[in-house]
Parts: sequence; C-alpha cells; structure tokens
Amino acid sequence: MPKRTDLSTRDRLFILLLASPFVLAGLYVIALGMHWIPSDPARMHAPGWVIALCGLIFFSGGLVILSFAWRSDSQPMKVFLVAMVVGIAIVTHWVAFGSGERLFTLTRTVNGVVVESGPIDERTGRRIFGAAAAVFDLALVAMALVRVRKRLS
Repeated sequence: MPKRTDLSTRDRLFILLLASPFVLAGLYVIALGMHWIPSDPARMHAPGWVIALCGLIFFSGGLVILSFAWRSDSQPMKVFLVAMVVGIAIVTHWVAFGSGERLFTLTRTVNGVVVESGPIDERTGRRIFGAAAAVFDLALVAMALVRVRKRLS
C-alpha cells in the first residue's frame, strides 16, 4: 500500500503516538477477556468474550488512526471501522438482552454540575440499552445498503 505523500515524518510520528494508547489498551483488555492475563474473577462483571470484544473496539480504533497515516481511503480503515461499530452493537445487545442481573446508574448534569446521581432499576436500564441497540442495528443496515449501492453502480 503506498504511503500518503501529504504527511510529514513528524505527522506520522504524531499519529503513531496518538494511536498507541488505543492499541495498547485494546490489547490489554483483549488479553484480560481471553484470560491470558490472570485477574480476579469477582471483579469481572461480564463474560470473557464481552470483555475481549470491548478490547477489540479500542484496538480497532487505534488501527483506524494508524491506517490514516498510510491512506485516508484505505480498505483496512473501512474494515476496522466496521469492526468497531459491530463490536459496539454486540456489546450493547448483550447489556440489553443478555442473561444475568445488570446494575445501572443514572447521572444528570446541568452545566457540568451533577444534580442527580443514583441507581436506576434494571428494566429501565435495559430499555435504554435496547433503544441504543436498535440504533446500532439501523446504522449497520444503512452501512450495508450504502456498500451494496456502491458495488452495484
């Protein structure tokens, strides 16, 4: 893949430094979820595959930033972006519809000042995440339709 010519070496270094925390944090969370790094099971509030998927979201975000250094319209960037959206959608679906108890909190702020904070019931929390899951489903369908229309034309 050819390099972008409009970025200097300094720009590429900046992009590398910007992407590194996302890539490293993603790899760490993936390793926790896959049980490659020992951790306290009592502190894990989700199955390993959900935790690993959360790490994949951050890892993909870092790779999107890195792929920008090569070409802004590169295929890997599109793949990583789709991986991020699909990962977020799956995690949101798990929170909304997965088995097990969920604990939700709600914080309301006005002009940056917390006015109300506290737990909300599980049913309300799952409804909120269910609505978000539906939005992600619509976004994925829209992405697929745009891709199909581009292929057909």
